[in-house]
Amino acid sequence: MSNICVAGYIGNVEAANNNGDDLLRVSIADNHKVNKDAETVWYSFTLFGKYADKMGQYIKKGSFFIVSGNLVPKIYTTKTNESRMSLNIYNPSLTFGPKTRETGEDQETKNKDYYDDPHDDEMPF
Repeated sequence: MSNICVAGYIGNVEAANNNGDDLLRVSIADNHKVNKDAETVWYSFTLFGKYADKMGQYIKKGSFFIVSGNLVPKIYTTKTNESRMSLNIYNPSLTFGPKTRETGEDQETKNKDYYDDPHDDEMPF
């Protein structure tokens, strides 16, 4: 298995229940440029149980996250007999990202007052 780290915006979020356990199926977009053309690669991951329940309040469409885990590609056939591949991240570890989609600003810029301590100049180092 290969390890992967994806930083991007959340796409689809689907809450489900499996025999009493909470499930959260999530897709995340990795946007990058190839020869001046923008390309988006979609990955999916699933959260289970208490982790799904707790993270469900934060994982919303358009929010920025960093997801790392084991990359498991799966090949499947559509109803029209087309061969496709899905890119799945198993055992995901999530980190809150610094960006917000609404403004495109860094979280640090958005909360500038929090980071601007008027007493910084008084520190001896």
